[in-house]
Amino acid sequence: MPRVAEDFPLTLVNHPSAYVYSRPWYYGIRDNYAYTQLFRSQDQIWFAQSPTGGGKQNPAWDFQWFIPDYQPGEAYGFIMRAHYTPWSDRTTLEQQIQTHLSALKQD
Repeated sequence: MPRVAEDFPLTLVNHPSAYVYSRPWYYGIRDNYAYTQLFRSQDQIWFAQSPTGGGKQNPAWDFQWFIPDYQPGEAYGFIMRAHYTPWSDRTTLEQQIQTHLSALKQD
C-alpha cells in the first residue's frame, strides 16, 4: 500500500479492501449488461472499492494509478480497454474478454 499523508481527505485511497487482486481487470453488472475495464499488468493500476459506490444501485468504477519514483516534467501513460456486453454469466464474459487480455499483453 502506498504511503498517504495523514491529512489526505479521500478515504478511498487509504482504506484497503479485503478483496485480493488476482488479474488486471474487473467488471460490474447493471440492467442485464456487463461493463468491464481491462488493464496491462505492467501499468500497475490499483483497483479501488468505494465504500459508498456511485450512489443507490450505481456502481463506482474506480481505479488508481501510482507511479513510483516519478519525475516532474516527464510524460507517463497507461493503456486500458473497456468491454460492454449483455450479461449472461461470468464464464461467458471471461471467454469474451480473452481477445482484449491477449492484445494488452502485446502492448
